[in-house]
Amino acid sequence: MKAVIFYFSGTGNTWFISQKLKEELTKNNYKVNWYSIENSTLTNKESLVNLITESHLIIIGYPTYSSNLPLPMQKFINNLPQQHNKNTAVFCTQSLSSSDGAIFIKNQLKSKGYLLQQAIHFVMTNNFYTPLAKLLPAGDYDKIAKRNKKASKKVKYFVSKIIKNEKLTTGDNFICHLIGNSHRKNYSSTIKKFNDVMYVNNKCTNCNLCVNSCPVNNITNKNNSIQINDNCCLCMRCYNFCPTAAINITSKSEDIVKYPRFKGPIKGFEINCLKK
Repeated sequence: MKAVIFYFSGTGNTWFISQKLKEELTKNNYKVNWYSIENSTLTNKESLVNLITESHLIIIGYPTYSSNLPLPMQKFINNLPQQHNKNTAVFCTQSLSSSDGAIFIKNQLKSKGYLLQQAIHFVMTNNFYTPLAKLLPAGDYDKIAKRNKKASKKVKYFVSKIIKNEKLTTGDNFICHLIGNSHRKNYSSTIKKFNDVMYVNNKCTNCNLCVNSCPVNNITNKNNSIQINDNCCLCMRCYNFCPTAAINITSKSEDIVKYPRFKGPIKGFEINCLKK
């Protein structure tokens, strides 16, 4: 059996789950292709069509923002090639709850010929601890490792449902859809709220890490001055991984003791892997 995993990850949590998912499927005799949707291979329409057509199973993974898809994943799903009853599984990562974050795209996928058979949520470390959202700081790597271990066990459960072709419809009920829809109404305004107060201070060294890693090309360097534009997708990659913490969300976030940055799900994590 062949499977292909398409994932988007802002700071590494979804990358971590997708990697564990690949490992578990491989143990169960699946041949797995594994791609970040930022991988340049997927910009070739023919390559994308071939990957999907030759696979028995499509898996899509993303973090939820206000119970919604990140903008890059929205664009990817909009551009998926038409299929006919292609078995599909979806997972999302979250720090608290996303209600129906993995299942709400069921009808959109169905319209393109992808049958959503399994949908599941994984609680991971919060990458969003800022003066505008003071919930659940990441904590040290011992705490992160405990969350990862719990999530890894849930991956095995997810895979067991996949290999048995059993339905798993997390969040597919009236209450979850009601809450999810209320969250999604605020999605655009939440992005704008954060984008409007994001700035670069004088700690910037012009290393261009933020420029090169932004998934929506929202950050530019003009005459050795980093500019944050108005197309942010709120992935938090630049904010968390700036080597000098020069990118801030209000001046209060310059206190990195009070507002520590999330440096990925494992020690030594490097963000360049998120584009592979």
